[in-house]
Amino acid sequence: MSTSSSSSSSVSPSSREADELEDQKNGNKYLTDIISASSLEFPELLQVRIQSKAETLANPSSIGIVSLSIASLMLSFSHLEVTSDYYSHQIPWLLFLCGIGMLITGCVEAFKNNTFGMVVNIMYCTFFLSLGFQMYFEGISPADALDGALPHAGCAVLGYAIFNLTPLIIAGSLNKVLGLLFFAIEFFLFFLFLEFIEVIDHKKISGVFLFLVSVIGFYYCFADLMNWVAGVEFIKLGKGFWDLKKWIKK
Repeated sequence: MSTSSSSSSSVSPSSREADELEDQKNGNKYLTDIISASSLEFPELLQVRIQSKAETLANPSSIGIVSLSIASLMLSFSHLEVTSDYYSHQIPWLLFLCGIGMLITGCVEAFKNNTFGMVVNIMYCTFFLSLGFQMYFEGISPADALDGALPHAGCAVLGYAIFNLTPLIIAGSLNKVLGLLFFAIEFFLFFLFLEFIEVIDHKKISGVFLFLVSVIGFYYCFADLMNWVAGVEFIKLGKGFWDLKKWIKK
């Protein structure tokens, strides 16, 4: 009995040391795994989680386009002299319907990692917000806010006309309806700028293109929502006018 107890007591310290060394190795390996995961794997996992959550979000594009369509319809009636210019009644629609609607759309598109949707919606959100605040501070009608009565606004219109060429090229490669929408926006900005430099003196031309923006935008929203409910594209949006990827490859 004494012999066995002494032998067990002599063996146990070495086995304990071996266990402690093994635990220390496992601990160091665990720490190494944590450091490598935090430096390499965690950002990748975080990115995958953000992407998977973004994929579950609904498509907000119809909110921005229908907001643009309603604001364009209202402004086109003002340009075409269908309605009277009671600017105080129209400012809330420009600020809250179009401005805030496109701002929400742009923020959701940013979370969905859609750079095109984010940039376009945020830029035109700032356009209508600036227009609304200009009408408020100047105390003028929408038609006067967008004509030669305020020459400094012509610089902004020219800037938007130049900027709109980029989404025009991209949208024209996605589908025909979206391409036609940005074509109408470009022509509206072009003729509006001609009014500023007094090449033409007729607001009805830009009003016609604003009306086209509204009609095309309403059609796009109708098709987008109906196709989403049906699960198939039974209301055609048409293929793009050109293939942008082929241009880039060339």
